[in-house]
Order: sequence, then C-alpha cells, then structure tokens
Amino acid sequence: MTVNLPCSRYLAEHIVSASPHPNFADAGNYTITNECYATNPGHSSVYYFGLLYSAQMQTTEGYCRAYIPYTGFIRSYYGSVFVQTTLATGAATAAVYLRLTKGDSGEATDYEIGTVGFTERVNPFSNAGLMIPVSEGDYFEIKMITPDWSVHPTGVYVHGTAYIVATGGETTSSFITASGPLYGANNYNRYGYNITSGPIGGGSGYPSIVTTGDHIITTKAELVAHLSSGATPATSGQTIFVVGTAQIDMSGNTYLGIPSGVRLASDRGNAGSSGALLYHDHNTSGFLPLFRCVSGHQTVTGIRLRGGQSGTEAGNGNFTGIRFESGKYITVTNCEVYNWPFAGITYYYDGISGLSSVGIGEFHHNYFHNCQKTGYGYGLSLMQSTAKIYCNKFDWNRHHVSGERDPLSPYHEVNADSYWNYFEANATNTMYDQHGGNDNPSWGFSSGPDAAVAAGGDIRIHHNTFKSASQAAVGIRGVPRTLCYVYGNWTYWAEAYSTSTFIQRLENIGLTPYQHMTVEDNWYGTTAPPGS
Repeated sequence: MTVNLPCSRYLAEHIVSASPHPNFADAGNYTITNECYATNPGHSSVYYFGLLYSAQMQTTEGYCRAYIPYTGFIRSYYGSVFVQTTLATGAATAAVYLRLTKGDSGEATDYEIGTVGFTERVNPFSNAGLMIPVSEGDYFEIKMITPDWSVHPTGVYVHGTAYIVATGGETTSSFITASGPLYGANNYNRYGYNITSGPIGGGSGYPSIVTTGDHIITTKAELVAHLSSGATPATSGQTIFVVGTAQIDMSGNTYLGIPSGVRLASDRGNAGSSGALLYHDHNTSGFLPLFRCVSGHQTVTGIRLRGGQSGTEAGNGNFTGIRFESGKYITVTNCEVYNWPFAGITYYYDGISGLSSVGIGEFHHNYFHNCQKTGYGYGLSLMQSTAKIYCNKFDWNRHHVSGERDPLSPYHEVNADSYWNYFEANATNTMYDQHGGNDNPSWGFSSGPDAAVAAGGDIRIHHNTFKSASQAAVGIRGVPRTLCYVYGNWTYWAEAYSTSTFIQRLENIGLTPYQHMTVEDNWYGTTAPPGS
C-alpha cells in the first residue's frame, strides 16, 4: 500500500531513527510530532490536533491527520501544554487520548494517554506504556476533552511526540545485549526497566514485604471484624496484617469483602516466614468465592491462600480464593494461591478500556499452583478486565492463565500484558488459554461458534518461559479484537512445532491462522537461549 503524506518535509523533519529507549534497536524506529498554536479552549469541549502546522486546535476531527508511514506499534507519547496568557482556575484536568483511524476501514479508536492541567505555564503529560498497533496508511490525532473550568485558559499551545517502533525495526524480543536479544523470563532483571525486583514467584528476597499494620490479626474473629461486613471494618489507607505464624480456618465463610482502599497483608518471605495461611477446606456446590472484592483499590500481599482440592477430580465444589469484580486498582503480589477447584483468583468486569488506561489490575510475584479441577482449574482467570501479569510462577494448574469470553458484551474483552512469568510444565491443558468465537457446545459453550465474539482484545505474551514440550504454551480460541502478540518467549517445544505450541483455533468459524495474531522471535527447545 502506498501512502501519500501531506508533504515530504514531514518525513524529513518529523520521522527520525534515534530512539529514546536505550534497550531498543535504533534502526527503523521513528517519532512523529504534533502541535497546535494559540488556542482559547472552551469549557467541556472536545478538541483535536495533529500535523496541521501553525493551526489552532480543531473542534472537528480529521483536519489534523498525522499519517503512519511504516507498520509497527506506538509505544509512548510525551506532550506538554504551554499556557501563555491566562491560567485556568479550578482543579479539573483535561482528558487526553490518541485517536487512531484505520486507513483501510475508517474505524476510529481512542487510546487513553492520561490527563493534563492548565494551571501552570508548563503542564507535561505522557504515557510510556502504550502498545498501539498501527499500519501504513493509518492516521492519528490527539483528542482532548476539556473540563468545566472556573476560568478557562487562553493562549494555549500544545506539543507532543509519538514514538513508533516499526515492524522489523525493533528486534521483536525488545531487549538487546551485546550477544543479542534475551528470551524468556530468566533474565528479567537485566532488561533495564524500572520494575519491582525480587524472585519470580515471590517469597524470600522479595523487596516489599509488609511486616506490620493498623490491625494485627491472629484469629478468624479478628479478621472478619475488620472486613467489609465486620463490626469494625478497616478504612481506606489501612492495613489488615495477619501475623506470619497464623493458620486460620475460613471454612464456612464465603463472599468476605476487603474494604476499598485497604491492604490485606502478611509477611511471606520475611526471615523464613511462609506467610499467614488462610484456608477453606469445604467445597460445597456452586461457584463461590472465599473473598469477593468490589469497588476496587484493594491490595493483597504476602498471604498464603489455600482451597480444598489439589487434584483433578470432578467433585461438586467450584470454589475460588478471591473474586475481584467491578473495580480498578487491584494488586495481588507475593502471595501463594493454591488448591482452588475453580480458580485461585478471578478478576472480572473492571470497566477499563485497554492496556494504556490507568487503574489496571496487577498480579505479580505470586505462586499459583494446584488449581486443576477437571473442566475448570485456573491459576488466574480474567473476564472483561485488563491486567498486567508478571514475575509469577504457575504450576499444576489446568490452565495457568485463562481469559474468558463474554458474548453478551463483545466490546469489553480481556486485555492482558503477561511477561517474566514461569509457566511450569505441569499443566493438564493449554498453559495460557483465551476463549473466543471458536468455542463450541462440546467445550461447554451452548451458544456455539460465533465469529463476532472476539478472543480477547489486546493480548501481549512476551518474555515468559513455557517449560512444557507437550502442552501448548498459548491457545487463542478465535480472533482477537485488536491483536495477540507473542514474542520473546522461551518454549521447550521444538521450532518445527511452533504452531502447535502457539495455537490459534479457528476451525469452527471457517478461518485459518493467524488472524490478528503475530508470533515471532521466540526461542524454541530445551537448550537455554543466549544469556541465560
């Protein structure tokens, strides 16, 4: 496809090969700058700007198109608002989005960058966590939604820069050393990112262990009293700390709530501590959680959470350790979660639109194991939610990670970024499984195959180690809404079987792989990759 850019000087002046990311190869990566001149933005209005130089912000989209010359991914955006004349009053901020329009279909999608104020002369904004797939011929504008200021600003200038990694320009494993790219989870601490360090799976050596709290717990009665329905529930900002030697039988309890803004903690990994054990051994019928957390802003750290079934037997119980739903800003870290017949943790319905949004659930440095009931059995299960899953260890689960489909809401799929995880060999089915439109009634989906039901939205699976050479590493059961991008992983399967370990199932909807799925630059076989 040939792209006719508005003017050739845009390529010369605004597409450069130098990369702001030291771990990225420079060749083929580029930036596109956007700007607008003196504008007096009004209250509660929508504006657009892009590559129409010496122009004010526009109230009509499509006038300021910044065209994409090379296929790749927008990885970050950095911008600044300069208020020359009148500063805004009032604490409200404007919402900023990158509005991408596909060149082939004209379909437009808003990706959240963040918010920006107008109360200072210089007001920066940015998002360094983007992964927006773009194709040659697409175009974008920056969309800004202003608040209802007390006094609106005047003389506003905006400038921003999008950094794009061209396909083939960045080594797709993303992380480069003198000896070449790194693969798998083994060397995650060498990647140069500002991440939480510590051992994969958490425990001893984890650097953020909690050792005390506002409420010190040794018994079940004390714990229940400080939960949502208790006599003296903890309040936002407080920590409920269960002492590391405690072993509390929670059998008979279900739907226990952790108050919004509260941290439930113990000291797993501190001076040999295994962390407090909360266990539930009674698996009665029904899909029941021990904890059910709504409204968001909850953290669980350093706890051992044990269910009542370690094996694959069918049984009647479908218990889950923790069910998070209808909330943002969820964090589970440094926990051991095991023996739950349905799932160790489920994360449902967070209302977040994608991986560039704020409030994404984070699940890191945990050990999920022995959740393997026949027909269910998930270490971590996602539905209509957006999550970062990193530095975890998964073992002895049916599916280590599962993304559910929801045909009733086809535009709120699972979005997940999974990296630096150990997917151990002991899975009884596909290790990373994402349901979608290829599902059929024999798999438990009475609605049958439906090509309109996406298999997730934005799925990124990279720099993980998949240790099985018999169970598939990744199974995508349909077509993702945006893209499933699988790269930089180490799988024990031989390269000749790459489509058997990174599978896309489309046979029930009349398609052939890969559709909206890219598999490239992974390491195959049991021989360790370079640098391991």
